[in-house]
Amino acid sequence: MSAPKPAASRQAPRGGQENSGAALRFLVSAPKATALRAQPPRGGGETLGALKTTRRAVRGFTLIEMMVVVAMVGILASVAYPSYLAQVAKGRRADGKQALVELAQKLERYYTERGTYLGATLGSSGLYPTTSSGGYYTLDIGTPTADAFAITATPGGVQAGDVCSVLGYNQLGVQSVGSGASLTAAQCW
Repeated sequence: MSAPKPAASRQAPRGGQENSGAALRFLVSAPKATALRAQPPRGGGETLGALKTTRRAVRGFTLIEMMVVVAMVGILASVAYPSYLAQVAKGRRADGKQALVELAQKLERYYTERGTYLGATLGSSGLYPTTSSGGYYTLDIGTPTADAFAITATPGGVQAGDVCSVLGYNQLGVQSVGSGASLTAAQCW
């Protein structure tokens, strides 16, 4: 039998195959490659390295990440909520406008039958109820004359602070808003 050749004099195997002896020596002599590789348990328990690996693999959200998300939701809510409330108020305003137009139609029919607006009233025995169908506005005929009227719808309840204040309508079809309105009649109607 001949003695094995020293490692320096060995030739590399053909076809790109690895020298298994050199590969084994590398694995044995190489330092621990990564901190993520779990160590085998000793004595049946988990090692500290295995716990670190598990903790990194099941990583959740940090407190900073959660605070950033909470801040972004807060900013979006501070912009979206007032816009939402404005749209809800606009939808309720349609209740007042509808009531005014219906009341104006009833007053025109009253005028056609009697030749005057005098004597027209609201309520259970009148032409129209004193509140709008949704209950957000209180209606008022004011003081009609023989050939003119000016009716108003005053917001109440949850609609009381509406930016259009009191909605108005007359026999000519002129739409108006009260003096406390922060929007114009064209914007409110």
